[in-house]
Amino acid sequence: MVGRAPIMQELFTMVRRLAPHVRAALVTGETGTGKELVARALHRMSSRSEKPFVTVNCSALGESTFESDVFGHVRGGSAGSFENQPGLLDLAAEGTLFLDEVGELSPSLQAKLLRLLETGEVTHGGPVDGRRYRVHVVAASNRDLHAEVAAGRFRGDLYYRLNVVELRVPPLRERREDIPYLTAAFVREASERLQKSVAGLTPAAERLLASVHWAGNVRELRNVIERACILVDGELISERELAVTIGTISAAARAAGEALRDGSEKDLLATVERDHIQRALLRAGGNKKAAAKMLGLSRRALYRRLERLDLSDTITRRRDSALMAEV
Repeated sequence: MVGRAPIMQELFTMVRRLAPHVRAALVTGETGTGKELVARALHRMSSRSEKPFVTVNCSALGESTFESDVFGHVRGGSAGSFENQPGLLDLAAEGTLFLDEVGELSPSLQAKLLRLLETGEVTHGGPVDGRRYRVHVVAASNRDLHAEVAAGRFRGDLYYRLNVVELRVPPLRERREDIPYLTAAFVREASERLQKSVAGLTPAAERLLASVHWAGNVRELRNVIERACILVDGELISERELAVTIGTISAAARAAGEALRDGSEKDLLATVERDHIQRALLRAGGNKKAAAKMLGLSRRALYRRLERLDLSDTITRRRDSALMAEV
């Protein structure tokens, strides 16, 4: 985990203090803030660090699939269960079970999770019933579970059982001083993986990163840097590469304009995006499929940008002019 902002230092201190003692914890925060990293830190700093850390994405599994995959079943416990099947709980035995997006669980699964937290026991049904587990549970959610309890969508007793310890991971916009350090780490990681000599960002590119809202938080920043590393030809990523990778460019331009108090920033971003797309199309000889691949876009996304920037006819004329110049 990377973070020098005071709010992140407070989080790190809490993790260090709580990890040796907690059996259940709730990690909250927006999507992409790094909730799983906090859960892994709690596990690594606990006495169970040598035991398994098992992740379950609650939003990706249906109720029956979740119950079978996580809790397992015993022979005769349900229709079609002809043999014992261990679940992820068995895999995580004496380790940590990380339940990502716990707010997505159905009421019946919430009841089973509450029983597990209170007694260490899960009821499977059938001839052999009630296994006991010594597992730590760390749950995460991007929802306001307190509000979900008030609305009757989440069990209050489960919420308070999990919420003995709550760790909130702040969004990136609350820790903007960490953006340069996160960016440097992501540039090193991407350049090593891509085997490219990317050293960092230009000052203008750094200012652009600092001005963005980052709705997708650290995950979005990481994706932006990775795509920029793919696009860049030299050692430094400029605002040209970033402009075509930052989400919806108009939203980025508005954020940049507000942050920099410069009305020309929006026009600048539109210009660099237009120039970058034009260069990619010219390098691809007008082949939009190849150009989209260079830009890290789908063809449909490229067509939308061409239409928005009024580039279709311009690209054809520039390509023909380039060919005539070569002749």
